[in-house]
Amino acid sequence: MNGESDKPGVIFQIGDVAKDVGVSLRTVRYYEEEGLLQPTAVTPSGLRLYDNRAVVRLRFINTLRRLDMSIDNIKAVLGLNVPAPGTKAEILERSLNALKLANNKIDEQQSILSDLKEHNTTAFESVLACLKCDRPSCQDCPQCVYIL
Repeated sequence: MNGESDKPGVIFQIGDVAKDVGVSLRTVRYYEEEGLLQPTAVTPSGLRLYDNRAVVRLRFINTLRRLDMSIDNIKAVLGLNVPAPGTKAEILERSLNALKLANNKIDEQQSILSDLKEHNTTAFESVLACLKCDRPSCQDCPQCVYIL
């Protein structure tokens, strides 16, 4: 699917979409059950088909889930708990709000990861210093607080 999902009018099977986005078939079906995603079409045999817009939506949902956002919060971000927008301006406003909320969540996660990286670097340097230490015991050594 690489590159193909950018082409208008292209339709994909559920397995291809799941693989491209990096989720399981069950996850795609679950998002459908929760009302987060709808297939573009379903064949008479029951095969779910998706267009580019659905693939982009699935990627967005998956990103929000990876940011640890709950299904209920994703529904709120996508505006599923309020009446459907009627005008182009309302649709664009809802999209902007969803993207702002996602950016805020990303900023939160980046801050958490930055703090974690800083603490991990300090611990790493401390343990490296302990490797060079010639003390017979680590007892009462201030460097050893990071030794697990």
